[in-house]
Amino acid sequence: MLTVRRKALEPDIAVLELEGTLVMGPESKDVEAQIGQLLAAGSRKIILDLGAMSHLDSAGVGVIVKCFGQVKKAGGELRLARPQKIVAKIFQLTHVDKVIRMTETVEAAAENFSV
Repeated sequence: MLTVRRKALEPDIAVLELEGTLVMGPESKDVEAQIGQLLAAGSRKIILDLGAMSHLDSAGVGVIVKCFGQVKKAGGELRLARPQKIVAKIFQLTHVDKVIRMTETVEAAAENFSV
């Protein structure tokens, strides 16, 4: 089960807080849809707050990488913040941490966007 909540950081940063597990199923489609809605609304600086996300599988990794590509294609930047240790380990094993910036806090993720 995954819960996705939206919030905003000034001046123009969108944050999606993910709580629960990101695995194959409708939850992964919800994350993609939320990213699509943010892009359609003009958001180009997006942070996924993973502080309350306890697990993800390969489909979850794929969704995050796909969303990263969509945001980049739209001229934006997607960052990851506050991953739990197990989630951070999965990103390291799959080398996602080499492609998507990952920080320990949402505040650190919000610094110095290049868009």
